[in-house]
Amino acid sequence: MVARTPQKQRKVAMVVPPLNSDLLKETINKVDKCMERLQELQYTIAGGTKVVSGVNLSPRSTRIYLKTSLRCKQETLRIKNATNKKSPVGKFPASSPGKFSL
Repeated sequence: MVARTPQKQRKVAMVVPPLNSDLLKETINKVDKCMERLQELQYTIAGGTKVVSGVNLSPRSTRIYLKTSLRCKQETLRIKNATNKKSPVGKFPASSPGKFSL
C-alpha cells in the first residue's frame, strides 16, 4: 500500500452579511471625524500648509474620496454576492429566430 497525500481542504466561501445602514452611517461619521483630526495634525506638522506627497489636501476632497471609495467597495460586494437573476418563465414570449415583429 502506498501512502497518499491527504486532499487539500476546500476553503469555505465566506458569506458577507448584508450591510446595515445604521452601522454604515456610524462608520462614515467616524471616518469623517478621523479625517478632520488627521488634517489638523497634517496642518500643524506641515507648518500651516496641507500638503502630503506633493498633493494639496482639502477636507472636502479627502472626505469625498473616502466616501466614494466606500461606495465602490459596497457596490463590488453587492455585485459579487448577487445571484444572476433571470426573468420568470413565461414572462416574455419566445421569439423565433429571423422573425421580427413590432
